Amino acid sequence: MVNISKRKLDEYVFDKLLAILYEIFTMSRKEPDFKSFFESIFSYSERVMLIKRIGIIYLLIKNIKNYEICKTLKISTATLNKYVLVLDKNVESYKYFKKIINLERIKSNIEELINTLYGPGTPGVDWSEARKTQRKIFRRKSTGL
Repeated sequence: MVNISKRKLDEYVFDKLLAILYEIFTMSRKEPDFKSFFESIFSYSERVMLIKRIGIIYLLIKNIKNYEICKTLKISTATLNKYVLVLDKNVESYKYFKKIINLERIKSNIEELINTLYGPGTPGVDWSEARKTQRKIFRRKSTGL
């Protein structure tokens, strides 16, 4: 669990620090540089928390069944329902996140992860569709299209 000080941060200071964080995350970086930065600034628990939150929102946008989301990300249904409510209430965040997900590089990385989890040979998965997805990912990697 993340510990936050009981003392409130001044709103002006908070906004300035948020702007600095935004600049840090939007700077173009190579993956190893960003990974080392990310690992140095966030603890393991914070990294897992952020990654699971992003995964929940992504899988909800992809219309994956709730049970599958809980099983894949190893979260409770209560946690999942909390994010369903958050997305329902905050439509602008949903639209923003959907726009980010549509970026090709992020989309291909996440699709590759889903293909690994639900690829050919996984029980309950349509093998022909999984094989088509696998070919599409390979073609995108090799040709860039």
